[in-house]
Amino acid sequence: MQQAATAVLGAPDELEPHWQLLCTGATMRLDGPTGEHVKASAALRDEPVNLTLAPDKTLLTWKSCRQANSMAVASGALAVSTLTVEDAAKGWFSAPDETEFVLVADDQRLTLRADSAAQKDAWATALKAVAVRAVEDRQGRKLGYETRRSY
Repeated sequence: MQQAATAVLGAPDELEPHWQLLCTGATMRLDGPTGEHVKASAALRDEPVNLTLAPDKTLLTWKSCRQANSMAVASGALAVSTLTVEDAAKGWFSAPDETEFVLVADDQRLTLRADSAAQKDAWATALKAVAVRAVEDRQGRKLGYETRRSY
């Protein structure tokens, strides 16, 4: 009788469901990006984009579904360690759409509209959780570098 050997490499990662959701990706509608370094004419309106977490889990990448000359019309990346997730701001005379949320990182703002409120909640929760972990990891690397440098 053979028994399968299992290797235990420590406690399971509590963020694994979030990693899986973000690495699988999703298609949402983008209004943006906006920022001080982005020309107003370059901003996209109601553009379908694919969002995916990079394999190294440090960048959230996006690219438009629309193509020109076999290339995405627009694309970009946001560092997860500088990412914050905000609710969409309401307008002067209207309430924000319940499926909208805003990603802010490195002087860039992306306003995204999910297909459903459930998708928005899942992505917003996952992004907030992995952003906290990324900040902690970045601080740990910074502290390690400064410690090695001082000795």
